[in-house]
Amino acid sequence: MLRGLCVSDAAPACPDQTTAAVHSPVKCPQLETTSFDTNVVVHSGQNKSISVHVADIQPDQMDNVLCLFTYSWEVKYSTWKITSSNLECEALQFEFSDVTLPIVTAQFTVTSGKNSVPLDNPQNITVRIYKCGTMVTNCGQCLSMDPEYECGWCVGASPTCSLQTLCPASDWLDRSAVCPNPQILGVRVAIMQEMMPMIHH
Repeated sequence: MLRGLCVSDAAPACPDQTTAAVHSPVKCPQLETTSFDTNVVVHSGQNKSISVHVADIQPDQMDNVLCLFTYSWEVKYSTWKITSSNLECEALQFEFSDVTLPIVTAQFTVTSGKNSVPLDNPQNITVRIYKCGTMVTNCGQCLSMDPEYECGWCVGASPTCSLQTLCPASDWLDRSAVCPNPQILGVRVAIMQEMMPMIHH
C-alpha cells in the first residue's frame, strides 16, 4: 500500500502533475464523524454498513476506493458508494470466533486513487465488535448495559444476554423488564460505631 508523498512547499502539484499539492494538514482528504463516540458498534455475526463524512477529497481520489477493516490478524474489504460528502462502506459481516473475548476493535481505513493512498483518519474512527453473552453473565448486568449495545436477556433453556434477533420473542426481556428469579449475590453488613467496643471484648 503506497502512502501520499511529501513535496516541497513551493511545489504546485504532486509528482504525477495531475493533483494539486496540499500545503496545510487541515486540508488533507480525511474521514470525519459528527458522533461524540468515534467507535461504531456492531454485534459479532451481524452485517453493518459504515457511513462517514469525507472532507477535502479530490476528484482523482474518487476512484478505486476501498474500505478496510483490520482485526483478529486479518483484513476485510468492502466496496463503497458516495453521496455528496458522505462515504458509505457497503454492508459487511463483522464477526470473531474467540469465545473468551467480549469485544474486538477493528481499525478502519479508507484507501483511494490509483496508488491506494489512505485517507487521514484524525478522529481514529474504529469499529467495536462485541458479544452480548460474553460481556456479561447475568440478567441484572445485561439489562443495565449501555443501550447502544441493544442487548437483552433471553430466558430460554440456556438463559443468556443476547440480541433480540437471536432470541424467540416470547423469551426476550428488554431493559424495562424485571429479571426472573433474582439472586442475592452478596451481603454487606454494617456495624454501628457504638457496637465496636463489644467486638473487642
